[in-house]
Amino acid sequence: MVRTRGPRLTPAQKTEVWRRWRQGESLSAIGRALGRIPRVVHYVVAGAGGLPPPPRQRSRLALTLTEPRRSRGGWRTGARCARLDAGWGAPPRR
Repeated sequence: MVRTRGPRLTPAQKTEVWRRWRQGESLSAIGRALGRIPRVVHYVVAGAGGLPPPPRQRSRLALTLTEPRRSRGGWRTGARCARLDAGWGAPPRR
């Protein structure tokens, strides 16, 4: 017999779980309010160690959506590294 997962909690529902958890509601009460069994709520809370995860932030070192396209296009046209760096505003290499 194959077990299938039910639908997961939406981001809005997860936010509601953490709001209610901080207010001190029980997992059963939160589950009833969301129309889910308490085990689903337990997985969300226990998976994070009982503390709400910090909001996600993109690293300042990560490439933007346009940078990888620029570099691929530059390599395809045979551009040199110095020209690619100049296009990004990077200092010249030695």
